Amino acid sequence: MPDTVLKTPEYSGLGVYTEDPNCDTCVPVDHGLTGSNPHLLQAAKDLNVKYLHGNMSFASHVPAHYNANLVHEHVDVTNGSVGEVRSSLLHYTYGSLDQYFEKFDRYSRWWAEQNFAKGRRSGAGAVFFKPPARFVGMYVLKGGFRDGARGLVLACLAAASVMAKYARLWERSIRK
Repeated sequence: MPDTVLKTPEYSGLGVYTEDPNCDTCVPVDHGLTGSNPHLLQAAKDLNVKYLHGNMSFASHVPAHYNANLVHEHVDVTNGSVGEVRSSLLHYTYGSLDQYFEKFDRYSRWWAEQNFAKGRRSGAGAVFFKPPARFVGMYVLKGGFRDGARGLVLACLAAASVMAKYARLWERSIRK
């Protein structure tokens, strides 16, 4: 197992991108590590990152030691240790609000499916109480207010994401 692991999102430039960077609806293509953003690779090298991992939706990017979760996938470390990146690393999970909402839709659906399959159920209480709790946690307790309007918008989007996940799980719960 590598000492240092850097996992990047699907639009990170780690060999997975669309041919037309202006096309938000084009299907991304896996160009392999050699097709990666050279600046990202250099930053990883400068930070002594020993292992890079990108988009989980391509078969070539799914090493055997990753779990099978659709949402919150992670490396299952059974032997060895995981290192820590001690320098700043700019990490953009989406480039626009369009990409955010596309991911928001996909991930809230996957989260509900994954949790329903595990036997988890939800009710109106979770849909009502969990989103404000996320907002308070992010905006007040974690200091999102220090980021001004951006912190406010991010906290609101995070609360909306929680509401979508639990509303979708509730919908599945009452269909059965």
